[in-house]
Amino acid sequence: MPLMQSRSRGFTLIEVLIALLILAIGLLGMVSLMMTSLQSNQNAYQRGQASLIAYDMADRLRLNRTLASGADDYLFDLTSTPPSDPGCKTTGCTTANIADIDLREWQENFQDVNGVGQDGDAYVAVLPGGAGTVQRNGRRYLITVSWTPSVNARETESDGSYACNGVVDDATDTVIAGTPDSAANARCFFQLRVDL
Repeated sequence: MPLMQSRSRGFTLIEVLIALLILAIGLLGMVSLMMTSLQSNQNAYQRGQASLIAYDMADRLRLNRTLASGADDYLFDLTSTPPSDPGCKTTGCTTANIADIDLREWQENFQDVNGVGQDGDAYVAVLPGGAGTVQRNGRRYLITVSWTPSVNARETESDGSYACNGVVDDATDTVIAGTPDSAANARCFFQLRVDL
């Protein structure tokens, strides 16, 4: 019995090539999904760090409520010089000394303060380009932590909101109304109000 010759030569090869093409497109989609996930994870980490830093200062204000309610010792921005080291940690400290220690330790989150944490080459800022301010209006404090967002945080989310939930232009210190990419100095911020 003679063998039948198939008229569909190369058909299996075309099926394999199409399957490889579909597999390659699927793998590219998975890689894209992983990259987006990593970028979103970085933004969530930065927002979490900003929240922790702001709540840290809120707790410091509550613990030293006597001084925080009356004096301006807790008012802070990065343009101010860090308070000098009072030379005490717990025993023998006045409430003003505790405020100085609190501000020195809080400022360490944003810039290297000599004598606090890791100094010199070992210093690592908590947030990229981070900054913080503490403002007061009567018994209400406004704690603001800002940072330089990663590139993808400057893009809008699928629902139209910003990944930063607020973008401030450093040059004018105002909230940007347009897209964050319209300003090279865009920064994300986290604000916390504390009533004492």
